[in-house]
Parts: sequence; structure tokens; C-alpha cells
Amino acid sequence: MIVFTGATGHVGANVIHMLLERGERVRAVIGKILAHLGLPTRAPPRAPARLDTFLQTA
Repeated sequence: MIVFTGATGHVGANVIHMLLERGERVRAVIGKILAHLGLPTRAPPRAPARLDTFLQTA
């Protein structure tokens, strides 16, 4: 884990903004690459929890 601290021990707002902006750009590039390869660009939907499986292990 990377921790950014300034002279006061707090992360500056400009650093947080930079990291968020960079994350958006990386996400966009990865989406373009996956689309070009014909792969899904979004995660599959989550399945509902199965209570019967949970009760069998208890």
C-alpha cells in the first residue's frame, strides 16, 4: 500500500485529485483494450447468496 503524506502528515487535495484522475484514465484505457479484444468490459452481475449452502456447512 502506498501512503502519501505531506509535511503536515496529511494527503493534499491535489494529490488525491491526481490519483483519481489517473485511475479514470487507466480504467478507460483498459476498457478500450478489452473491447478491442472482444472481451466484456464490465464485471458479471453478482449472484444472490445461497442460504442452503451456508446452512449445510454449519
